[in-house]
Amino acid sequence: PSEADAADSAGGAATISWQRRKQRSAVALETALIMGTALFISAVIPNVQQVFSLAGAFSGGVVCFNLPAYLALKAPLPSVRDRTKAHIINVFGIVVTIVSLIVSIMDMA
Repeated sequence: PSEADAADSAGGAATISWQRRKQRSAVALETALIMGTALFISAVIPNVQQVFSLAGAFSGGVVCFNLPAYLALKAPLPSVRDRTKAHIINVFGIVVTIVSLIVSIMDMA
C-alpha cells in the first residue's frame, strides 16, 4: 500500500469515529428526551389510569383502522376501488380516534 492509501484509511477512521460519537450523542439526547417526557407526564398526571385511557383511545383507532389502511395503500392493489376503500377506512379511523380521545378527555373531567 502506498502512503496515499494509508492517509485515506487514517482519515476514514477519523470520520467513522466522529460519526460514531455523533450517533452516540443523538441516542443520548433521544433517551434524555424520552425520560424527561415521562417525568413531566408523571408529575402532571398523578393518576396512571388517565394515561392508560388516553393511550388506549389513541392506539386503538390507529391499530384497528389506520394501520391496516396504510399497509393496504402501500401494497400493490389490483383496482382503484380497493384503494378507495382503504382511503375511506383511513378517514373513518381518524374520526374514530378523535372521538375516542374526546370521550376519554371528557371522562377525565
